[in-house]
Amino acid sequence: MTSARTEYTTTEANPDGTFTLTQATEPQRAKSEDGSWRDIDVALEKRADGTVGPKSAVVDLAFSGGGSGSGMLRLGRSGQELKLGWPGTLPAPTLDGATATYANVPVNGVDLQLTATAEGYHEVLVVKSADAADSPELEKVKLTAAGDGLSVAPGEGGGLRAVDADGNAVFSGPAGQMWDSAGDEVTGTQTQLVTESDASQPQAEQGDPAQPGEGDATAELPVAVGDGTVSVQPDLDLLRGEDTVYPVFIDPPVGLGVSEWTKLSSDGDKFWKFDEPKGVGRCGVADGYACSTGGYTDRMYFEFGPSQLAGKYVLDATFKAYETWSFNCTPYWVDLERTDNISEGTRWPGPKQLDQMGDRYVSAGRSTLCSPEQPNQWVEFNDNPDEPDENLTKTVRSFADGKMSRLTLMLRAKDETEPRAWKRFDSNAELQVNYVHTPGVPTDVGAIPGTGSKAQCRPSSDPLTVSVLTPTVQARVQTKVEQNQGDEEGYLQAEFQMERSSTDTTSGTWSRVWSDYMPKGRWDPDGTLEKATTDNRADGGLYRFHSRTQSHWSYHEKSGDLFSTYSPWCYLRIDSTAPKAPTITSGGPYTQCTVDVCAAQGGPGQPGTFTFKPNTADSDVKAYRWRLLTTDADDANVVNASATNAPLTVKDVKPGLSGTQTLSVETSDLNLDKEGRVRWGTAAEFVFKVGLAPGPTGRWRFDDGRPGGLDVAKDTGEVGTRHDAVFRDAAGTGWSTLARRGAGDHSLRLNDNLSDPAQQVGYASTDGVAVNTQDSFTVSAWAYLTDGAANHAIVTAPGETGRRSPCITPPRTRSGSSTAPPRTRSEPRALSTSAHLRTARTRR
Repeated sequence: MTSARTEYTTTEANPDGTFTLTQATEPQRAKSEDGSWRDIDVALEKRADGTVGPKSAVVDLAFSGGGSGSGMLRLGRSGQELKLGWPGTLPAPTLDGATATYANVPVNGVDLQLTATAEGYHEVLVVKSADAADSPELEKVKLTAAGDGLSVAPGEGGGLRAVDADGNAVFSGPAGQMWDSAGDEVTGTQTQLVTESDASQPQAEQGDPAQPGEGDATAELPVAVGDGTVSVQPDLDLLRGEDTVYPVFIDPPVGLGVSEWTKLSSDGDKFWKFDEPKGVGRCGVADGYACSTGGYTDRMYFEFGPSQLAGKYVLDATFKAYETWSFNCTPYWVDLERTDNISEGTRWPGPKQLDQMGDRYVSAGRSTLCSPEQPNQWVEFNDNPDEPDENLTKTVRSFADGKMSRLTLMLRAKDETEPRAWKRFDSNAELQVNYVHTPGVPTDVGAIPGTGSKAQCRPSSDPLTVSVLTPTVQARVQTKVEQNQGDEEGYLQAEFQMERSSTDTTSGTWSRVWSDYMPKGRWDPDGTLEKATTDNRADGGLYRFHSRTQSHWSYHEKSGDLFSTYSPWCYLRIDSTAPKAPTITSGGPYTQCTVDVCAAQGGPGQPGTFTFKPNTADSDVKAYRWRLLTTDADDANVVNASATNAPLTVKDVKPGLSGTQTLSVETSDLNLDKEGRVRWGTAAEFVFKVGLAPGPTGRWRFDDGRPGGLDVAKDTGEVGTRHDAVFRDAAGTGWSTLARRGAGDHSLRLNDNLSDPAQQVGYASTDGVAVNTQDSFTVSAWAYLTDGAANHAIVTAPGETGRRSPCITPPRTRSGSSTAPPRTRSEPRALSTSAHLRTARTRR
């Protein structure tokens, strides 16, 4: 599915109707300027603007081609940039693959190396000799730092972050690191002989020259963030020590935070976002061979964001790690554990271990040294039904349901005292998930009042009048999350259930009288409008109906059905003698929309003139009721006709919001129904479009009060009707001094920090309709979450019958980083075209 493809994920549609998502920790491809996909290629090339950069990466990266040091590097993503500058001039670099070397910077005998990665860069100073190390220029390495849409801030564990205006970390890096060359010529741990008696024992893969190897002396260098600068202070004892072996390397890397991985060692070393195979298990000595003569234990961590899993029902999950080396040919157990999340500052012993995901008994990567041959191979962790402690699928299902913000998995040796169990795995791991779309509550639920095509959903206090004995009901089936707007997703049906009141009044008891589902004998994709016609209903009867979406799946000789919750009840009364739909004509400035043309006229607050006339089939119309559907039902205008069946002209139809508006008009003969209410006939609708507002139609800063003060937040929007937000629960709602503009500012405080959801009652809402949802609209909010372990609703939009359409914010973790979920479909408003804004269960 090319529309679902990202730099990190691939989605395949399977013949059985399921989908397979493969999510990698490392980017698998990059998007070119023309929108096509290219393989990752970080080899540097010279560019027309004089810079050098990778041929294909998921970030916009440019290194200096020589000249002023202020343009040392530029790192960007989605129009936001981080710029770092060198204090002085830079020579033209020598290019070697992904690395640009600037010779003799800052002094003779020291080279500055910039290395491109798929997600960022490594910056390494290579100090070649003791004479060079004595240079005062190396006592503090200071760079200028500037951002376009980004600001530089301290990161976890002495690291560095580039954050956007919302505080989300776009780029991040760990504390700097320096090391010498006291270890073997080949950097990185390796399986080798303690003695030299067997030259056939192979060396492990060459290590990463941008990271310390076995036996190298190391030191950590916290990054200091100043006013427009970042700096590190090298460890002078290591830099100039008597036992120091040159060259010495000084390295602070920075990269994207889409996914994270790290290797932690019990000797204190950490390898954040390593890009070559690293070890897992006890690195020690056994059988005359040595991984390390000193001995330490390695653990490896991979962290995944929710990406495209949100709103999916997980059928099966597999974690795959690529093993490239084993200590010997004998298999040993390796465990997969779920842990708390990691960051660039995570250290040994690592985050808390939470749950066993699985284990595997395996040896791979030694090629022809073993018989039979043991090539490199993917090690797959998938639940074994005979082992109840393996919980990967269940855990990933909870992850997809939003019960955890990120999923972190750890590879470790089952026996961390056994050096023969030591293994090496590649930096790229994969999470492979088979899923189906979770059904969402259907939208556009309603009944067609007569023989037309317009459907409505009415509350029990004002049932819809239906003039035919076999009403048609409808519902638009939905998946819970629309991953790619416009794509057909899911195998869905709409189920309808209708009940009748025993007394044909709202005080009677209800019993089911009809049910159906559509389509028959097949399944439709999301967004399909399903319609069903009931059998004969009783004239004068009071009915209610609702609908839910059903999803079907079949996988590995198993099948099942998933159901959404039901939509709220829609009420209708069958009345074949009630007035029919009137006619509506416009006197300007608004014109009726047609299938092909819907021109915007007027603007918010500008009145329009309309004339209503009874249906030609009616002879006893005595009153009219009209309203815009972007207003509350209680705001309907009732006007008596000047004479029976006389037309009515109104000149004050004043839309308060821009966009598509629907004028609804009903007529009445002023007769009463069974509950003593004036009966109204079938509604006619006139759809027109109001010109755009020149500014925000609503703005709530929540800065007008202070703790113990007012309980209303003023709407300071610029156009249309104002809708102040009222605090609705005194115990759960109030003011806070935690606000984004600092001292003197205030924000809305809600009590969603309570552990009992039933007590999380705080919210503020508008009394009137603040948003026209018939057209596209944008709502943005600042929120501060005191609990990042679950999703929270920031804004909900109840419809005419109390339905809500929540906008879901992702939990923020690691000091503000976030992963935005796909567009979440919500509890429907069932043909409501308006929305009150309700801020609930979060903090700014």
